[in-house]
Amino acid sequence: IPGMRTEATEPAVDVPCAEFDKFTVSHTFDCGDHTINALAFCPTRFWLAAATNKGVIVFDLPAEAAVAEFDVAEPVDAEVEEVTKRFTPAAASIAWSQDGAKLFVGCADNTIRTFRCSQ
Repeated sequence: IPGMRTEATEPAVDVPCAEFDKFTVSHTFDCGDHTINALAFCPTRFWLAAATNKGVIVFDLPAEAAVAEFDVAEPVDAEVEEVTKRFTPAAASIAWSQDGAKLFVGCADNTIRTFRCSQ
C-alpha cells in the first residue's frame, strides 16, 4: 500500500511438528448417530463436551463413558408440546466457563444457550 510504513519483523522460525504417524488411538467415544460439530475440554474436570447435530454429549475421560446427554431445545409449554413436535436445533459450537460450572452452546438457530453443571 503506497505511503504505508512497515516495520522489520523477525524471520520466521521453523518449529518442528510432532510426527503424527507415531500416535495411536487410545480411546474411542461412541456418539451414536450424532454428527460432531465441535469439542471442548472442561477446565476443572476430565470431561470432554461434544456439540452435535442432536444436542450435547459430555464424556468423563477416565471413566471412558458419557455422563450427560441432552438436547438444546428451548423449554416448551406442555400443552404446546403435545400439539406440535419440539424443534431441536443443532449445537454448532461449545465452550466451558473458566470455573467449569457452565457450558455455553452456540446453536444453529442463531442463539447461545447456557447450561449449568450440577456435579
